[in-house]
Amino acid sequence: RARKMGLEIESLKKAIVESHWPKLDMLMAGIPGVTLDDKRRALRQFLRGVKGGMVVQVIVHLGLDTPELRAIMPRSYPSRVNEYKLVTDNETRKLIEELGFQLIGWREIKKAIMR
Repeated sequence: RARKMGLEIESLKKAIVESHWPKLDMLMAGIPGVTLDDKRRALRQFLRGVKGGMVVQVIVHLGLDTPELRAIMPRSYPSRVNEYKLVTDNETRKLIEELGFQLIGWREIKKAIMR
């Protein structure tokens, strides 16, 4: 897509690598599994593999179990509902605290870049 826009990919890669900007060390682009237990296991395994000082992003697809979500996503709504349950679960919060994670958002990353 960037090439179609006429952007020089190699020079962009070099600029990113050489910049002082924070970069992601690990990315989980969706929590594997459908059931709450499957997702819980996958997230726990991922988080336990993170080393101190890393910048990590976990992309979640959240949904409440509503007639609207069921109509829009009849086959995949359970996965979204279980991700919502997982990230709002006290056990998940406890694990995050026990492992010493500091939760940040893109605003904090933007502030770090701007410094």
